[in-house]
Amino acid sequence: PRMCPQSARRAWRRFPDLVSGPNPVSTTRLTQNMTSFVPKLVRQFARSRDRWNRVGGTTVDFRAMRASTSTSTTESPPPVATKPTNVPPHQTVPPGTFGARIAKPWCEALVDISRPGATDFCLDLASGVGTCSFVVADQMDDAKLWGPPSGAGALGGGHNTTGSVLGLDRSRAAIDTAKASYEQRANNKETDKTRDATTSVRFEWCDADDKDAPWQEKYGKKFARAYCANGLQFFQNPTEACRRVKESLTPGGVFLVSVWGPLDPKTQPLFFSAYASLAKVLNDMRDSDGWVNGARNETINHFSAPFSWVDGGDQTSTNQRAIEKLEEVLINAGFDAPDAATEVGSHCVFDDLEQAAVACVGELAFFTKFKQLDSGRVYRDFLEVFETELLKNAGDGLVFRGPKGTQSVMGSNGEGSVVTVPATAYFAHATAPWR
Repeated sequence: PRMCPQSARRAWRRFPDLVSGPNPVSTTRLTQNMTSFVPKLVRQFARSRDRWNRVGGTTVDFRAMRASTSTSTTESPPPVATKPTNVPPHQTVPPGTFGARIAKPWCEALVDISRPGATDFCLDLASGVGTCSFVVADQMDDAKLWGPPSGAGALGGGHNTTGSVLGLDRSRAAIDTAKASYEQRANNKETDKTRDATTSVRFEWCDADDKDAPWQEKYGKKFARAYCANGLQFFQNPTEACRRVKESLTPGGVFLVSVWGPLDPKTQPLFFSAYASLAKVLNDMRDSDGWVNGARNETINHFSAPFSWVDGGDQTSTNQRAIEKLEEVLINAGFDAPDAATEVGSHCVFDDLEQAAVACVGELAFFTKFKQLDSGRVYRDFLEVFETELLKNAGDGLVFRGPKGTQSVMGSNGEGSVVTVPATAYFAHATAPWR
């Protein structure tokens, strides 16, 4: 049930209340809005159904959806199904990209804890290439459709377009990429009528914890919600960055933050297996033309910083230390009622293990050259090592679904197969003081 967007569940529950609920919509207003509301409702259910089918479900049980309230447990495997061929254009993602295959589903899990309203001003701290910003914007688009906007009537579908999202990051290259993605998103609005992308998204360069750049003074207490998806570990002073977020939130505003667990074979079997496999293959190569040593260093840097929030060790004590550190940062930043928890989930879905491997390492600068070495032999060696490592590290957490059950691996597990791999992160939420 959690694979189906929350907005479809809300719409299913909400529609009867439009006519017979405690605050029914007038007949005149309902008639005026039916022309736009009903097609959007149908499209939303179609998107929900297609996404459900794509990850392995067969039918949508709305009663089960309403009963499903868990937000931090590992999901049960959905039923076996074949891969549909009618996935709408807005749901197709570039195969193998980290943002589409890994970052986006984990951002959706974070935003799902406190979804933005249609008229909210939202902040995405450490926005990177804009993955979380666009997830928040999609939720706001859904809120405009399913309504009601703050203080408005029961329907409100599509009437209020004042909400917006601001993404801040200190990588100018990431900001440029995010801006280009937003332009493409706006163009898709004109050509793909299955989406109603009306929420404005802006991206600005900012060193959020730089003491000489108090960016929060520019915005005042403007934001209703702020998000920081797997980015807090990159700050030299995370407490100062969070303090500035608090000062930019409205009284009672919500801040949600997530950080990855340590790079450990048990907590992060996917990332650790990709790192160990690539490092092994690179270490076995001769550095004939000087680029292999640079590739080794880039691999270490690529897999070190994102998982640096807390050192590895005993899993129970590691989780406790990570949670305490996250809550301490939020308390010292001045937030009220911080609460953190361990999130272990199989949010990521891959067509096969090769796609899972490429999602982890495909953005490395040398990867294109690496794939072409010795007519692809080195790349195939990497995939074989990755398969062995992942099967060893993930154990029962690695789930294959498809016509050929749990048969292994690289392209041999059949058309329609999908793979899910568990990962560990730490989620926290807190509120800005009312006074």
